[in-house]
Amino acid sequence: MISRITIEDDKRIDIVNNCNSNCMIEAGAGAGKTTIIVDRIINQFKSGLIKASELVVITFTKAAAGELRDRLSIKLEQAKATATDEERKNLEDAIENQSLIQVSTIHSFCFRLLKERALDINLPLDVAMLEEYDNAKRIDSFFKIWYREQDKNEMIALSNEFYLRNYSTYVYECFKEICDLPDDMRFLYYDNLLEGKKLKDYVKEMKDQVKSFLDEIITLLNEYDNNIHSYNELKAYKLLNSQFKELINAYYSKNYRYFINTYKDNSKEHLFSVSNIFNGRSNLGKDLNAKAIAISLNYKNLLIKLNNYQNALVLKSALKARIAYNEELMKGENRHFVSNDQLLKMALELVKKEEALNHFQNEFKYIYVDEFQDTDTVQRDLVFSLARGLNGKFKDSSFFLVGDPKQSIYAFRGADLEVYQETKQELEKDYHDNVYVYQLQR
Repeated sequence: MISRITIEDDKRIDIVNNCNSNCMIEAGAGAGKTTIIVDRIINQFKSGLIKASELVVITFTKAAAGELRDRLSIKLEQAKATATDEERKNLEDAIENQSLIQVSTIHSFCFRLLKERALDINLPLDVAMLEEYDNAKRIDSFFKIWYREQDKNEMIALSNEFYLRNYSTYVYECFKEICDLPDDMRFLYYDNLLEGKKLKDYVKEMKDQVKSFLDEIITLLNEYDNNIHSYNELKAYKLLNSQFKELINAYYSKNYRYFINTYKDNSKEHLFSVSNIFNGRSNLGKDLNAKAIAISLNYKNLLIKLNNYQNALVLKSALKARIAYNEELMKGENRHFVSNDQLLKMALELVKKEEALNHFQNEFKYIYVDEFQDTDTVQRDLVFSLARGLNGKFKDSSFFLVGDPKQSIYAFRGADLEVYQETKQELEKDYHDNVYVYQLQR
């Protein structure tokens, strides 16, 4: 039978006892995920499926790792009371060697991989982890030097194509986001946009389309110039007239930034809500609202195109900086220190090497991953690389994933809920005949 989804709470027994399979568990808050993990590990020890040194348990925080290690230690002692002679022998061996169990965060696990096979990826044997603060300083220092060394004419030309101010600031922010991502990461790069239009072309398109709207609205306002019925209508009229005159002034301006920002500020629908005061007599309010909405929608559509172009400008420079940065990291003193993001990237690079992968697959027989909803593609691919056999299929009894998509909170650190959903869908496919997907309620 192939992968299957179960929703009954009594399937917990099946999960805990089905120790020779690979599992993905989707369990909500209060479903007893940690208890299931601990009980299943105990059964694997009892049955002799794994030894302490062959087990890896990846948690999301150091505190969670410590708590799980303590609970596992207590349960190992308790399990001996009801164990058979053979089971007790296996449990005592696990207790004696429980310090060898790798219960840690993903970063600590990756650091262990790098330390064991540092030379395989051209790292020194004394490589050390870099604190987040020090890594941030290293990134900042590199970018400042790199930007100063760029061709000034090229940077000025790029900055002139950027309608927002401080082009270098946007490049820096983008660079920080991508500098430590894996080399095979796909970037949404609008290269075709940079080979086509320029900023002036986008502004001309905006001006051409907005001019007709402005002319029509000014005509409407002039028609009602002497037809104001109340003080509220007078205030509304003056405000609208002022807004559209500002747009006209911006239209004739040669300052691109001024035109785009003025157009943006005056094309938001809420600014035109005052035209509702005219509703109830003639068609002025209705006509004004229709034109205002048309301008707003027109601006939003044009701004999407312009922003794509602007993003392409920034990403082009940030990718250039990223290449130089990765080269710099493999030089001199930088080779001796790796950041958290580098750890993940380099560990994945390491397990793609056949000799290193064989070494780690012989060393680690079963991997548990808690809080799997807060993982990313690098972490998922790392675990699956260790779990797959030579034929590409998952080995029996190699991984156990636990997660709750409703509790995903680490998107700002690269976690991607789509990775969780994609993984779940993949594991449910019929070619994984040794994988079970369970859904537990409270």
